[in-house]
Amino acid sequence: MIEAIGIFVGFVLGIVSSWLFWRWQLTVRPQFTVSTKIAVRHSKKDPNVPFFQIKVINLSSRPIINMRARFGIHEINTSGKGPRRLTIHTIKLRPSDETIIGPHVQKVDPWSITSAHYYTSSPDSAVRELLKHKNERRLVLTIQATDAESTTTVLKRFTYSAEDLVEGHFESEDGLNVLPSQEEYINDNRPSNYEFDTANNTPH
Repeated sequence: MIEAIGIFVGFVLGIVSSWLFWRWQLTVRPQFTVSTKIAVRHSKKDPNVPFFQIKVINLSSRPIINMRARFGIHEINTSGKGPRRLTIHTIKLRPSDETIIGPHVQKVDPWSITSAHYYTSSPDSAVRELLKHKNERRLVLTIQATDAESTTTVLKRFTYSAEDLVEGHFESEDGLNVLPSQEEYINDNRPSNYEFDTANNTPH
């Protein structure tokens, strides 16, 4: 009898432990924020062709892994059976492969994995003209990211209008504001897997 009770208690504890672990996985999600403005940059090679840069910052003490982003211009089509969102222009981002972001820290260590990440588009002169269309159009950024400890994955979407394009560069490591100046140019000859010097917001 005692042995049967022990087996039953162990079975119940196993179920409870599995449920708690499942709840923990749902709770411990990637926590990151994305700039509300897009920095418009220009290369030395062709200053007339803009790049578009978006900054992502990890807000948690855990790394983020398998992060991937898609970026493009979407339009709401109201014809037919109802409003539908259509992708009318895809903007290529660098890096295009999955990437990681280090945990948020109080003091920046240049030897550690940075908690800030920059997505920068390939040269694209069509974006501003496409946003002038009479139909409702927006820049849409979709990010998929996974918490390194819980392996919980989230999918988030952010939208931008033409007014959110700001000529300039991002401020310091933890800053998300775009400073309206062009003190640095992006080198458009860099490889697709480049990294940014987050202290100076320049590629290295």
